[in-house]
Amino acid sequence: MTWQEALNEYFALPGFDTSLEFYPPVSEQSISLAEQQLQVRFPQNLRALLAETNGVGLHLQLDQPPHDVLIGYLIWPLERIIVDNITYRTNSQITSVYMPFDSLLFFSDAGNGDLFGFAVVSHPNSIDRIYRWDHEDDSRLCIAHSLKEFIQFMSK
Repeated sequence: MTWQEALNEYFALPGFDTSLEFYPPVSEQSISLAEQQLQVRFPQNLRALLAETNGVGLHLQLDQPPHDVLIGYLIWPLERIIVDNITYRTNSQITSVYMPFDSLLFFSDAGNGDLFGFAVVSHPNSIDRIYRWDHEDDSRLCIAHSLKEFIQFMSK
């Protein structure tokens, strides 16, 4: 089963007023360049997902125009993964307030300021354990042990 099929399966539940948007895939070369920029190896499942779609948009379906509104990204496009991770690791206004973010590879957000990231065990490797970073108290809580489990968590 592809990532797109799995995502559609989880988000095609009765009563959902949302839909997903998939984008042209990312090349292996682009993923490798991103890994070099961030000095971390992306987890295999994130690499596979990006090779199918450059992020996953989340749309809200409305009864009145506009009928379809992009409300965020379930999985960020590669460009945002790069920019946001560099920002959180290097911006002095952020680094002076929070613990370092070198141990996380952010790839999604909750829409309220909290971010989701894979654990980076030791440079340059990472694993599939996913943490929610709370922007209010700087806590980091493991919420999933795989990308599939994260997608299930987000579909609830």
